[in-house]
Amino acid sequence: MKKSRFLIIILLCFFELVCAQNKQSKIVVAEYSLFPYSEEYLNAGVENASQEKKDFNLALRKTLEFKYTLLLNESEKQAVFYLDSLITRNVKGKEDFWIEAENKTFYAFKKGDHFYAKEEIFGKEAYIVSDKSFNYEWEIKNEVREINGIQCQKAISTIKGNKIIAWFTKDIPVSYGPLNYWGLPGLIVQVENFFNTITLTNIKYSDNTILFDKKLFELEKEYNQEKNEKTVKLPIFLIKKAALIGQLKSMM
Repeated sequence: MKKSRFLIIILLCFFELVCAQNKQSKIVVAEYSLFPYSEEYLNAGVENASQEKKDFNLALRKTLEFKYTLLLNESEKQAVFYLDSLITRNVKGKEDFWIEAENKTFYAFKKGDHFYAKEEIFGKEAYIVSDKSFNYEWEIKNEVREINGIQCQKAISTIKGNKIIAWFTKDIPVSYGPLNYWGLPGLIVQVENFFNTITLTNIKYSDNTILFDKKLFELEKEYNQEKNEKTVKLPIFLIKKAALIGQLKSMM
């Protein structure tokens, strides 16, 4: 009897170990939707605007929906983030109105302590690079809320006046997220900067490491072929973007 109990305990321990190893080896597949607006953007310089104009501005900003995928291999400290598709919807009754997103991220990828991305701001492309010497300085708040069924906690990072609001979940303990953001004790479910708001819409695990490796190879190859003299270090890029945002606010 004692021998049988001992055998069961050994089998349970083995099963838990195998499950833990399998979970560790899996790829996190997270899908996000991005709209080119934020509360800060919509509220800048509209103190005297009518509610009708505010509502139309928001509706116009929601005519563009960017679909992204984040593939994350936490055990290898690797991640890829890329644009899947763009969905456009006209404002009913005002189909002739349209916008162009001021700020676009085409892709980003992380290998070990190094981060790379291709981003466009007001039509100008930038190839971004960073290493472990840079980290976002997050101030984690006590504020919590549910986003698409996920319990999240708020965090804020401010770079030269450019405020970034992130909502992350400790239930998915990976220190990464969409766009150019990382460094929180959990997956970033939603992040809002001056130009964009991006939100997690679906998440699952996958064993398809071949797909991950292929996508990482493709993005790294494209980045190295195109970067040339356009490469800029992430801290410098963020400071320049903050200065541009400051100028825009003063003009609104």
